[in-house]
Amino acid sequence: GLDKAVEAKTGLVVDPYFSATKIEWLLDNVAGLRARAERGELAFGTVDTWLAWQLSGGELHVTDPSNASRTMLYDIHRGEWDGELLGIFRVPRSLLPRVLPSSQVYGATARNMLGAEIPIAG
Repeated sequence: GLDKAVEAKTGLVVDPYFSATKIEWLLDNVAGLRARAERGELAFGTVDTWLAWQLSGGELHVTDPSNASRTMLYDIHRGEWDGELLGIFRVPRSLLPRVLPSSQVYGATARNMLGAEIPIAG
């Protein structure tokens, strides 16, 4: 069933602790949220994604594999968001950040944030 498919791809047990079930609940229970997500008006991420977004002035919507792997939507064997899991939890792909290696420079802070462009890296 669902539990085995999720565990085989993510290494996680189906649990509301992980992001997939929370995203699904929000999209199903907050008026207009699913429509906005499907139009590409929303972005999801873990705390690293939020920090990169804030520091870059909204230019970076990124995460790394270790954080992506805790969402219950990321196939740890293929190293990518999993289409089947996105379908099961009804999460639009456009909501999710790009997954980049942890050892990479992702971009820079917005100049007005800290007075200079400072690299944002994993």
